Amino acid sequence: MFLTLGVLILVKGLEQVLNAGIVPLLAIALIAVASLAIGHCLGGVDPSDRATLAIANATRNPGLALVITVLNFTKAEILPTIIVYALVSAIAVALYHSRCKRTLTSPVE
Repeated sequence: MFLTLGVLILVKGLEQVLNAGIVPLLAIALIAVASLAIGHCLGGVDPSDRATLAIANATRNPGLALVITVLNFTKAEILPTIIVYALVSAIAVALYHSRCKRTLTSPVE
């Protein structure tokens, strides 16, 4: 479902993504990675709990940003930034998830 949403957002907001610029993309990537790292570090000793908390922490931010935008701003100027964040966050979560799957399925030595 998350992948489908990512593709839909990319199709609808491709122009905004391409026009975002490098500094906002780097800031967004830093926030997404920091969210994953914080969730991972606070997830406890069980690797599956760590992965769950990290992914939940990283994926809640676009929804929260959308709620704040809708409640506080009447113009849609901020929406492209949220679209870009959702895409960058989805990519970061996908990379983290694939890393976690490899870690969880590898034999313990």
